[in-house]
Order: sequence, then C-alpha cells, then structure tokens
Amino acid sequence: MEESTSRIAGALSTVDFNLRQMDFQMGLSTSATVYDTLVDVLASSADRNAILAFRLNSTSQERLDLLLDKNREGTLSEAESSELETYEQFEHVVRLLKARVLQTKPS
Repeated sequence: MEESTSRIAGALSTVDFNLRQMDFQMGLSTSATVYDTLVDVLASSADRNAILAFRLNSTSQERLDLLLDKNREGTLSEAESSELETYEQFEHVVRLLKARVLQTKPS
C-alpha cells in the first residue's frame, strides 16, 4: 500500500512540475504564482470529493466544444478566441487544483 501511495505521489509531483513548465511556456509565470495561492487555499479548505468530481455543466461544455471546433477550422472570431483562452485558463486552474488535492492526504 505504501509503495502504491508513493508511486501516486511521485506521479502527481510530475504532473505538478509539468503544469508549472506549461505555465512558463505559456507566459503565465507571474499569474501562476497567483494561481498557486488560490489553489492552495481551495485545496486545503474545499470539499475534496467535489473538487475531484468537478466538470463543466452541459451548456458550458457544449460552448467549449463549439469553440474548439471553430478553432480547428480556423474560423474563430477575435471575441471567440478570447473566450476560448478564458476556458483554457480556467481548465488550467482546475487541473492545478485537482493535482494539489490529490497530493494532500484526506482529512
């Protein structure tokens, strides 16, 4: 059991490191610090199971799917491109939060 827990913790550390590298590559190094602060607070105080189960609601997911399709087709407007970027930033914060929750022991 301890070996399995150790492997999971190692994998999560790798995920966290990779997300930080993506922050840097995306130019989010300054905002990543802000995200880290928020993620730490949420991970330590929010309902662990609710965070891990979080998904976009169906309306938001449908909108995101449409934006992704338009992006692949190269037909995004400037406003849609900005909206897609917001979804991407949101997803990044959610991934950081889920990784951080998985790194902490359940209370």
